[in-house]
Amino acid sequence: MKIGIMQGRLLKPETNHIQSFPKNNWEKEFKIANKNKIRLIEWIVDRKNILKNPINTKKGRSKIKKLKKIYKIQIESLTADFFLQKPFTIDKKNKNEFYIFRKTLENCAKINIKFFIVPLLETASLKKKDEKFFISKMKRLTNILKKNKQIILFETDLSLYKIQKLLSSLPKELFGINFDTGNSLDCGYSQTDIKKIIKFTHNIHLKDKNNKLLTVKLGDGLFNFKNFFKLLKNEKYEKNLILQTARTTSNQVYNILTNKRFVEKFLKI
Repeated sequence: MKIGIMQGRLLKPETNHIQSFPKNNWEKEFKIANKNKIRLIEWIVDRKNILKNPINTKKGRSKIKKLKKIYKIQIESLTADFFLQKPFTIDKKNKNEFYIFRKTLENCAKINIKFFIVPLLETASLKKKDEKFFISKMKRLTNILKKNKQIILFETDLSLYKIQKLLSSLPKELFGINFDTGNSLDCGYSQTDIKKIIKFTHNIHLKDKNNKLLTVKLGDGLFNFKNFFKLLKNEKYEKNLILQTARTTSNQVYNILTNKRFVEKFLKI
C-alpha cells in the first residue's frame, strides 16, 4: 500500500474550505512533497474556474507531467469535487455539466490518472428519483473508460445494500468504491459492512471524526484504525491510502507527517 496526500494538504489553505484546489501554489507542493518523501498526490478539481484547472488545459497537463518527472510524484486518482457543487440530476438536465464531467475524465487519462472519484454524498447524495438518470449517464462513459483503462469510483453515503445495487447496475470492471474512513462514521457502517464494501474499493481516504462528527487528527476520533488495518490485511488490500486529514492553523507539513507516521505504524504490523 502507498500513502499519499489529498492535494493542498502540504500548503496553507487558500480558501475558507478545508479542501480546495490550491490554484496559487499547486506547483510548489510537488517540491514540498518530494522533500518530505511523499510520492503520491490525489488531484482536486473544483467547479469554480474548472476549465482553467491544469488538468483541463494542454499547458497545465504539460506542466504536471514535467513536475511529476522532476520530483518523482505519482498522481493516480482525482477527486471530482466539482460534482458536489453542481451534480446533474433528473430535475436539472444540464448537458453542459455532463460535457465538463466527460472532458475532465478524458483529460485525466492524458496524464495517466486511472481513478476518477465521484462524491455521491452531502449536496450530491444520490436520491432515489435520480438513480436511473445517474446510472444512464454513467453507462454513457463506459467506452471512454474501457479505451483509457480508467475506473470511476463512488464515494457515497449510501447503505451497503444500495451500494451493491448501484454497482450491480454497472460494469464491475469500470466502477467501484472510494472508501472514506471518517465518512463511514457518519454512515454508521458496521465492521461487517466495511468488510463487504472493501471488496469493491480501489482507493481509500483516511480521516477521523469525533463524537460531533468533526474531522480531527488520526487517532483522536472514533474510527477504529487498528481493526480497519487488520481487515485490509485480511482482505489483501494493496491499493492507495490518501491522507484527507484535519487541517491545522500552523504547520501543514508537520501535521501531514504526524498523520503519515500514525498510518505507517499499522502497516508494519
